Amino acid sequence: MTKRIQTILIVTSIICGVFLLSCKDDYTICDQNRLATVNGSFFLKGFSGNDISAPPPSLTVTNLNGTAQITNAPAPLFFSLGLNPNADSSKFVISLSQSLPKDTISYYYTTQSILLSPNCGNVYVYTLTSTKYTKNTLDSIAIINPAIETRLLGNVKFYY
Repeated sequence: MTKRIQTILIVTSIICGVFLLSCKDDYTICDQNRLATVNGSFFLKGFSGNDISAPPPSLTVTNLNGTAQITNAPAPLFFSLGLNPNADSSKFVISLSQSLPKDTISYYYTTQSILLSPNCGNVYVYTLTSTKYTKNTLDSIAIINPAIETRLLGNVKFYY
């Protein structure tokens, strides 16, 4: 082989190697969180308008159809609930203690399907428009962030 052919082969090999290494997909979009949940936390209303973080004695949440979402979680500060992407509302029964009366909560929202990629599929995100609830144990519910996305940001504050 001549020196010219050797040089061409080496340069071609280097170019092919660089090309193959540059095609590696380091972006892991399919590994990202794809579940959008409404995230809440518990508070007591303090004097002079200050919120006091206060976990209830325990937490049990079920869908209105009776499917348990959270069962007897001891003194939770935060919780997450999945929403139905095929409806404009989701209803739950919540109990803050076995000795306290239960409340019913309805979340009303809009749903949007976002394509992550053809290989990964879609993710549903929601915009919380309003809530309705009974006041057996709950005092009020405040929407603090209506955008329900795959990031674990707080969406609602429960006061009791």
